[in-house]
Amino acid sequence: MSTVRVNTASFAHTHVATNLLRGLKRIVQASGLSTASLIGTWSVLEDGVATWLGTGHLQTLVLEVLGLPRLWLTQFR
Repeated sequence: MSTVRVNTASFAHTHVATNLLRGLKRIVQASGLSTASLIGTWSVLEDGVATWLGTGHLQTLVLEVLGLPRLWLTQFR
């Protein structure tokens, strides 16, 4: 008889990290901003978020957008 063990916690952290970043990407796209920087560092961000989820250190995910045109800011107040 063979036994196979799968670390489901590790898979779950990666899955959640990927979905968090996908949601973040959709928000950036919907805001009309470029996703080039996000996509360019995707694997680093995904690994970091998955690690922080696994260790319990990730408590909040915040998207800060700096330098938006004043017109854009007034439309979303």
